[in-house]
Amino acid sequence: DTLIREHHIARDGTGYPANSDPDKIHTPSRILRIVDEYDELLTGHHTGNPLPVRNALQSLYQQGKKGLLDGALVATFINLIGIYPTYALVELSTGERGIVTANSRDNLLQPTILLIQDAIHQALPEPIPFNFSVLSSHESRP
Repeated sequence: DTLIREHHIARDGTGYPANSDPDKIHTPSRILRIVDEYDELLTGHHTGNPLPVRNALQSLYQQGKKGLLDGALVATFINLIGIYPTYALVELSTGERGIVTANSRDNLLQPTILLIQDAIHQALPEPIPFNFSVLSSHESRP
């Protein structure tokens, strides 16, 4: 009951139930609030305006900075799921598309992907593994 009741309370005390003490919110409730907000941002269930993953994560980060969400837990959440979550479909600047298969803990902006479409979005005969973290800044993308 506590988890469900508390996860609607923001770190600044707004939300419901009203007049709740934000300092007494249990950590699992803070985590659930972040996950619930992330789900809402991605699906747009209440707003009708779903956001791309990147924008949803930016929104969580901003809410953490403003004190609406637990900033430390938001940072941990983003580090755990990565900027590019596993199985997310991504489009490279070249137009090629791939599926994220892993994230680098050292650099969340350099995932490992499996290229599945070329620059004109035609399916590749065989998926091509590609690891951004081993590509030096002087090399070009294959």
